[in-house]
Amino acid sequence: MPAITTYHFSVAEFEKLHGAGILGEDDRVELLNGELLVMAPIGSGHRNLVDLLTEILVDQRQGRYRVAVQNPIRLDDYSEPLPDLVLYRIDRQGPHPAPADIFLLIEVAESSIEYDSGTKLYAYARSGIGEVWIIDLVARKTYIHRSPEPASGAYAVAHVAPWTSLLSPAAFPDIQIGLSRL
Repeated sequence: MPAITTYHFSVAEFEKLHGAGILGEDDRVELLNGELLVMAPIGSGHRNLVDLLTEILVDQRQGRYRVAVQNPIRLDDYSEPLPDLVLYRIDRQGPHPAPADIFLLIEVAESSIEYDSGTKLYAYARSGIGEVWIIDLVARKTYIHRSPEPASGAYAVAHVAPWTSLLSPAAFPDIQIGLSRL
């Protein structure tokens, strides 16, 4: 019996699936490492936290960045994931923010901690995204990753912040977010 192979999609092919109506705007599918991945439905805790974080980060912008909520970013020719929140450069070029445009990327994990802290985090580090927060709603902790090492797919700086911590993006230390207050 011949080996089973899989087909890896490029971003251009992924966009054609959307353009042809095979994938719709409401389909919770992302492209990572050439694979189409069906994302879990968004739970109420996840949605509420993303909404509250969005309000805080939009209120703190002061013309310094834009906020994207569950919109695509382009990591490379084979990855176009949908992170929960992204702070990115106002003057960026291209259809979607690229790693060099991103100040902070946030994933909120209610049922996806393994995926977010494994496959996705590895892809973010490989592409050079400077700072990633993974907020674990179940464990009530935030995993903060900074200083990517693209060759290894890891972050040089990684620490766990308790729920009671005040969180600040490295690019905007004046912004302080207390998750326990939300």
